[in-house]
Amino acid sequence: MKKHLIWLLLAALLLSGCGREPDRHPEWDASWLRFENHLAAETPEGFERREQNDILPVVGLFHSSWSAGEGRSNPDATKASATVYDALLELLLSEEDDEKDAKSSISSWLTNEKQNYKVGDKIKWKNGEQNYQIYPLLEPKEDSPYIHGAVAFAACGSSAICAQLLCSDAFEGDAVEVLESFLTTVYFGEN
Repeated sequence: MKKHLIWLLLAALLLSGCGREPDRHPEWDASWLRFENHLAAETPEGFERREQNDILPVVGLFHSSWSAGEGRSNPDATKASATVYDALLELLLSEEDDEKDAKSSISSWLTNEKQNYKVGDKIKWKNGEQNYQIYPLLEPKEDSPYIHGAVAFAACGSSAICAQLLCSDAFEGDAVEVLESFLTTVYFGEN
């Protein structure tokens, strides 16, 4: 009987929220996108948050996206997503076992980008203590409504991030500058 009572009390404690991981970053604004205590990001000016998914939180994979401009139908769409925006910004965070695995994820992501876009020369960029590799996406290798953009990669301890800005012909900003501006509002937590 005591054993059942202990399990019942433990279950009540966990369900009440007392068993949750404490907020290690109370300085992070409540309106920011948060991937648990790993990363936070502000919504970029002129963009609207589309989705936030903790795709596989058990293995530490998180995704969010924002869009700029009104969504419009893509008559040439053969894929599931038929809505095209002036620009689409996506952020992916992968929590790995160590820094080596984080860098391996970045290498895989870059290979994927090179399969889809003609990629320009690497730009080394730094925000505070965080180093980024930014690559202009010059043109798609296949027909796409997103005709150019930029992608950034960073490793922070065992975390790997990829921020990608894809731009249609309606987007008037400089993709690299817009992406750099967004990255100034990305905050890393502890690993």
